[in-house]
Amino acid sequence: MNPRGTIPPILLSLLAIIVAGCASTPKSEAVASSVTAYQSKIRDIVADPARAEMLVQLVDQAAAEVNAAETEAAAFAEQFQRLNADYDATREQFTDLLTAHRQRRHQFAQSLLSIRSKMVAGTTPQEWESLSKVRTKVLETIFKAEAPADALPALAAASGGAPC
Repeated sequence: MNPRGTIPPILLSLLAIIVAGCASTPKSEAVASSVTAYQSKIRDIVADPARAEMLVQLVDQAAAEVNAAETEAAAFAEQFQRLNADYDATREQFTDLLTAHRQRRHQFAQSLLSIRSKMVAGTTPQEWESLSKVRTKVLETIFKAEAPADALPALAAASGGAPC
């Protein structure tokens, strides 16, 4: 049972992981390079120049969304740290901050899903499959640049060692 006015320790642990990962990650040249490689691969695989250009623009949109999410996450981390340092901060202040952040993350996810759907619609199944290895490398590069190296072990420890 969680006493009124306290934040569950697991939530604080998860927030610490998010804050550590999002607040201190500079834009990686590896990420930019992998995005450029993906765009180049699109131009190589998709024979129709108009479709290829549309897909490249969608990749640019996705990259812009990721950059905006990084900026928002850093602002959230700063606001959370400032609020956490305030001895008189109320539960409602934390709830408001977390609710707003969750809403922005939901909008980010919806935007990325929309972009992905447009990319699927703009490719043939064969083109999508041919691009999958490069796309997977881009995502791996982004995840490595975004998440702290100890995020998963810390999450497992915070959750009592239960698998995610």
